[in-house]
Amino acid sequence: MKKESDARALVDRIDTLRGPYHRNAIQWMDDCAKNLVDRIAALREPYRGHAIEWIEDCAKELAERIDAIREPYRRHAIEWIEDCAQVSISDLSHDLQHTLRKIPAVRREAFYFKTKKVLDGAVLHFGR
Repeated sequence: MKKESDARALVDRIDTLRGPYHRNAIQWMDDCAKNLVDRIAALREPYRGHAIEWIEDCAKELAERIDAIREPYRRHAIEWIEDCAQVSISDLSHDLQHTLRKIPAVRREAFYFKTKKVLDGAVLHFGR
């Protein structure tokens, strides 16, 4: 809320300016906005690449853990993930990658770590 009120106050102050001062203030705000957009665009691509690599690594790690569980417990682990993520899994590695991409970024890491913890326990008790 504070940021919104600060921004509103800035806009109100700029509106009180007249003539060239008003134009200069508007130009300054435009330049700041363009600079911010350029900086975000420059950061987005490397971050995106790292996120995709992280998802692939996580999916591979989860698939390896599931493969280390003997049947019928392996199938139970897959069904549990299907229920949690509301997806169907036929190709384990590919579908886990797709599932991790589908989960919003703010929940993806928590899903991965909780799933990994459950699978670690399953491997310990039901491993091959």
